[in-house]
This record gives sequence, structure tokens and C-alpha cells, in this order.
Amino acid sequence: MGIKATHIASIKSFLIGKTYDIITMIGTIEHLPKDTIWDDLKAIYDSIKIGGSFIFITPNMASFSASFRRYIDFTHEIGFSERSAAQIMLILGYKDVKVYGDYIKFKLRPKRILFYFANLILRWFIRCAYIAENGTEAPMVISKNLIVRGVK
Repeated sequence: MGIKATHIASIKSFLIGKTYDIITMIGTIEHLPKDTIWDDLKAIYDSIKIGGSFIFITPNMASFSASFRRYIDFTHEIGFSERSAAQIMLILGYKDVKVYGDYIKFKLRPKRILFYFANLILRWFIRCAYIAENGTEAPMVISKNLIVRGVK
């Protein structure tokens, strides 16, 4: 496909002495081994320039299909909700932390309109169920994935 890729054995050793304006992890953070995740995320933080960003996308453990998405892949080591994702970013030292959902965009095609509104209704019912069970502790982001951004 013409894509130049580098396989690395360790995030921490790969990042030593390097700095970046932005580092992204898409569908990766949930695979980091629990015994190295803090060191890896700290190495990422240390490698980001002041004013730079770290962005990751990961399955949302507050979504309707959370358990399916968490356990569909044996190599998933950890899962995040909007709260735990923001927590980890703040603990690492990021100043401006935002957590978004990857919601379906409205498009003027019959199937897409139906899917959009069905998803909207599903999210409303899930939110109501969370509020009924947890009160104010209910998550705000219940999309299937989280998009998390922190600025150093």
C-alpha cells in the first residue's frame, strides 16, 4: 500500500529524546499492557512540546455495546469511560482536557436519516437508564468511541 511503518517494541524507548507537536493513538491505548501503561503515557506526555496535544480514540465503556467492544478483542487490556479518560489525562498533567463522542452525522439519505434517528433514540434511552440507576453520576458521552484530547 506504500505506507511506511515502524514496529516499535516500547513506546518509552522509542520516544526518548524526541519531541512532537501532536501524538495520536487511534484504537491503540486499550491494548497497552497494564504493567507499562503509566510509563508509556508519561513518556508520551514528556515527548509533547508545550502547547502540543495528545489525542486518543478508544472504545467507550459507557456505550450500549461496551462489554461487546471491550471483550471482542482478546488483546484489549483496559477500557475507558469519559470520566476515567479525563482523569488519566489530568493526572498526567494535561491542562485543557476534552472528551468527545464520535456521534453519527446527519446526512440527507433515507437509510442514513433512519439510522441517525434510531441512534438518537437509543442514546436517549441509554441516558435515561443511566440516570435512573446512577442519578447525577450518569455519563454525558455514550457514543461507541471516545475522542480524548489533552493540551500540554
